[in-house]
Amino acid sequence: MNWKKYKLLIVVGAICVLVSGGLIYWILRSRGQTSQHRDEVTRLQNEKDRLTRGEIYPSPENYGTLREDFELLIERRNALREVILGGQITPPQMSRARFGDYVRTDLLPAIRDGALAATLGGEHGVTLREPTFGLQRFIDGDLPEPGELPELMLRLELTRQITLDLFESGISELIAFAPKAPATETRRPGTARPAADAMFATRQTQRTTVRQEPAEEPEPAVSKEALFDQVTFTVSLRVYEDFFWNMLNTLAANENQLVVSNLRMTNGNRELWPAYLRPPAAAGTGERERPATPRPRDAQDRLGLLEALERSERVDRTTTPTESRVPLVGLDERRLKTTGGELLFVTFDLIVYRLKPAAQGS
Repeated sequence: MNWKKYKLLIVVGAICVLVSGGLIYWILRSRGQTSQHRDEVTRLQNEKDRLTRGEIYPSPENYGTLREDFELLIERRNALREVILGGQITPPQMSRARFGDYVRTDLLPAIRDGALAATLGGEHGVTLREPTFGLQRFIDGDLPEPGELPELMLRLELTRQITLDLFESGISELIAFAPKAPATETRRPGTARPAADAMFATRQTQRTTVRQEPAEEPEPAVSKEALFDQVTFTVSLRVYEDFFWNMLNTLAANENQLVVSNLRMTNGNRELWPAYLRPPAAAGTGERERPATPRPRDAQDRLGLLEALERSERVDRTTTPTESRVPLVGLDERRLKTTGGELLFVTFDLIVYRLKPAAQGS
């Protein structure tokens, strides 16, 4: 065979074989890389779908960071709940047979002794307008039902602690401290609720009464009612202006979760009241009646209790023998001042929120 004759053909054939082998290798390698890239794309798509369906949609690194932050937040929340639960009053266990003695010999004497010893706002201590705090029927032997005892004991122990704090803060007279009665609606059906007057207007009452509710309002994950119980007291007292701020600070420092709402106050010196707040002269007193001045209904409602209490106090002091009269409220050196040393009439609602132990594991 003449190799020289077919030399060119052999060289071309060898080159074709090499090129074909290279192409086959490149194609196979490209297919492997394509399959690898396709698998990576599928994996990333699955990861994206998993993150999209989850509660958080960041990158995997951010997801891990947020998960750590969430666990830290849960840990701190549980620690805060432990602190709140530790500061809450735990009322003592009480039986129906021992309840009367508890009120007569433990609860009321402690409150009265605390009022007598608190001389910051008055020489003779804090004047108690209602020394029995509405518990006279229990003192007389009318005992509560066993099912009422836990709630009643909680309310009474809260009354003890909060009133003692009020005494130490410098109040001069405790007019009323009682559970808040349920709100009653007295207006006729179909009539609008009267707007609050400007003197007592708040940011909430100044808003327009007609507003469009959003189509959808997100519900909280956990409702306040599921986490807390609440006990609401209505408080009326007299306190000097400088001690008033001390009183608010004392309530804020209480270990229980206290919220002050519906706070209303006016000067105890009626001569400084505006005309529409002054009550008309009582009939038969010999005073010349002032012309009727229209007063805002809301102000009248809010101050009606204080005016009634002041009128009853004036009558009691007029009809009570001199030797048994209640000592004057306040400090003697401040009574000499014409202005600047007056007492304030203050009323407010005090809401005590109590964290439920069952909510700790939520």
